Amino acid sequence: MQVPYTINVSHNPGGRVEFPLGTIVSGPVIVAGGTDATFNIIPNNTFIVTDVLEDGFSVGSVNRYTFASVSADHALSVVFDGGWTLPTGYVSG
Repeated sequence: MQVPYTINVSHNPGGRVEFPLGTIVSGPVIVAGGTDATFNIIPNNTFIVTDVLEDGFSVGSVNRYTFASVSADHALSVVFDGGWTLPTGYVSG
């Protein structure tokens, strides 16, 4: 039997965190021990991901984070920063 662990997800306004894909989460998420838990981090328009923290330690400005082979409780914190727009004349692609 797999032991359940809790990953506490938090973020400020400006985006969302999904786990599994398509399900918006905030607060405690229960994950089966020994499995991978991948979280998608999606900023709103005019926002960027400034930082992602695992258990209080920065893992950088990433849009996806995976806890590999979960074997303990964790915390995932996301910081979004607003007011960003593309430069005039920018063409994506």
